[in-house]
Amino acid sequence: MPRTQENNRFILTIPADARWLAIVRAAITKACELAAFPPTEAGHIVLAVDEACSNVIKYAYKHDPFQKIVLTVKVSDRRLEVFVDDEGPRVRLEDLQGRSLDDVRPGGLGMHLIRRAFDTVAFDGRKRRGNRLKLVRTVSEEKA
Repeated sequence: MPRTQENNRFILTIPADARWLAIVRAAITKACELAAFPPTEAGHIVLAVDEACSNVIKYAYKHDPFQKIVLTVKVSDRRLEVFVDDEGPRVRLEDLQGRSLDDVRPGGLGMHLIRRAFDTVAFDGRKRRGNRLKLVRTVSEEKA
């Protein structure tokens, strides 16, 4: 039975609380499996989405667990799109530079992880309030 656009998409809304990130990781793991990502690539994608949500919790919402994060995930053969929506203060992607990789210490590498895991990392500027981070990854041909 052919897949339709609608049955290849799901929306997950979680409280902005790190305790809920296990559900995000499980959902993204399954989406990667459905999109036919090899396990190593899937692991990088899951870590990157977890990091994006953690950044929303920490920086956009300042650990306010009463806020919400909305993930919209579109799965197709060999491709995954993840949209992370929040209602925090507007940010620009150019302002989100991780610290230098030469500065060896814990923390501050989230944006590096996200950019390495996804082919496309961009903010959707059409959102009037808050932020919508668009993350897109296609299965690498050499690893397929």
